[in-house]
Amino acid sequence: MFWSAPAWRSRPVRRKNWRRPSNRRPPSTARSSKSRVRAPSEGCPRGGNVKWVTRNYVHLDRVACPWLIKRFIDPEAEFVFVPWGREDERPADAIPFAIPGVELGPHDARGTTFQKLLTKYKLDDPALERMAKVIAGGVDCVLHGYRPGPGENEGQIGVGLLAISDGLMLIEESDDRLIEASLVLYDALYAHLKACALLEASGEKLPPRGERGPAPKTEFLRALLKRRASGS
Repeated sequence: MFWSAPAWRSRPVRRKNWRRPSNRRPPSTARSSKSRVRAPSEGCPRGGNVKWVTRNYVHLDRVACPWLIKRFIDPEAEFVFVPWGREDERPADAIPFAIPGVELGPHDARGTTFQKLLTKYKLDDPALERMAKVIAGGVDCVLHGYRPGPGENEGQIGVGLLAISDGLMLIEESDDRLIEASLVLYDALYAHLKACALLEASGEKLPPRGERGPAPKTEFLRALLKRRASGS
């Protein structure tokens, strides 16, 4: 089944001078996989099979980035994975991300690779900015032992997302299958963050839980997302 983006997503914006690279076959040392999951996206580059390359054993930031790429930047993206320590063997026609020494490099003082993609392709979306904080929280937990305090909502979600990412690496042995399995996870996270951003901007309050459990809240937020999609 093909994965389709919900109607309430934001319209993506990309750099005007961004061009597709040539489509040469990658060397045998790199494993290429074209995801069976496709997301339609207005204003994104189309036509041909554009390759994006990162290191293998994708995890957290390097899983969120393929979601962002397919969802908002390049719905026809094909991902190539090269072994750690052999990054110089990556195909020349692929756009590198989360690889040291490239424009969209791994986490550093400029932020995560996810944040760098948002900046490069000018994706102005409050929900994506919140998601960037979630990803940063998970990455900081891994690299610096970060533990979110009370009220640090994005950081708390990031630590939980880290645990799920660790688990996905255990049940999916190939990078392409891991990315495909993660798409619905990140789509759900985006829906949650989008609803939170819209709720905050509207100044409305969630209905009480009452005797129907999560039904009132869910119905209210679904309606809020639909109103956003219709422009009302």
